[in-house]
Amino acid sequence: MLRRWVLMLGLGVLVWSAASGPAVGKRISGRFSFGSTCADTVSVRGVKRYSIPTGASAATFSDPCTLSVVAGRRYLIEMLRPNGGPAGTYARVSFAGTEYFGTADMGAPGVLVSRIFTPAATGTLQVTLSGSAGFGVDIRLTQVAEPTYAVTAAAFQRGSGAPKWQTKSFAFESGPPPTPHVLILTNGNPDGSARTQDTEVVLNGAQVVFPGELTAGMAQLTRDVMLSTSNVLEVKIVSAAGTKVSIKIRATDTSAPTLTVAQPAAVLVTADTAVTSSGVASDAESGATLRLNGQDVPVVGGEFSAALRVPFDGLWN
Repeated sequence: MLRRWVLMLGLGVLVWSAASGPAVGKRISGRFSFGSTCADTVSVRGVKRYSIPTGASAATFSDPCTLSVVAGRRYLIEMLRPNGGPAGTYARVSFAGTEYFGTADMGAPGVLVSRIFTPAATGTLQVTLSGSAGFGVDIRLTQVAEPTYAVTAAAFQRGSGAPKWQTKSFAFESGPPPTPHVLILTNGNPDGSARTQDTEVVLNGAQVVFPGELTAGMAQLTRDVMLSTSNVLEVKIVSAAGTKVSIKIRATDTSAPTLTVAQPAAVLVTADTAVTSSGVASDAESGATLRLNGQDVPVVGGEFSAALRVPFDGLWN
């Protein structure tokens, strides 16, 4: 018996997107509304309101979540304080043990705040609130196309003695990557410990985070920055010894990847139950990620090779 293998253009999917970067916060109107979303936004978990019940001054909610994690997508956890609601004194939102919103992140009523979060197939969304009965927040999880890729990352920890500037230098051989560039600062550990009370950040001589901006009640800060061919990142932590921050800087992917298939031939008739697929996959900016029949395939030095099973007779795409 012969098995027919027909290779189509969709052999591999290289994950790539050139959408615009994320908005850290935007003003919207209307109760329980997250505003309009672009066509590429997928709701991972719909809007749910968490509020302190009548007669109570605090509440903690734990919701198990099961997510379908898709490669090449950015996952967002979004929070909104409804307009006209009672006042609150404390709010903490975490997913899978990592805190993404603290008290200082709540913002004014009616302002949507987004954070990029690390998805997991299973995890618990936990919301802790303190304040007057009825105080609440609206939470939803979404996914969008990932338009950026990491260009550098560094961790900084406060030592003993007087606060000191800590420095990280990095450069790009072919010039700065495409804009926009985004700096993401994470305060302390994922569980909210070891947070700084005050931190300054300077990039290439320009102040990015000013004194007094970062507090222990903030889990994360996002800032638009501008990279050069050679760069110097400076951080000064003004807080207790052992407190820390981590910083990632991301650039925007603006070019499509390339895919060249060496084998099999465009049309192959075979009696084998498996065939070898190989070729070249590359991306000049962020590196190529290849998926073949829904499975991740390693790309080493720009080349890939994988065995594909064709277990029964028929036309294979």
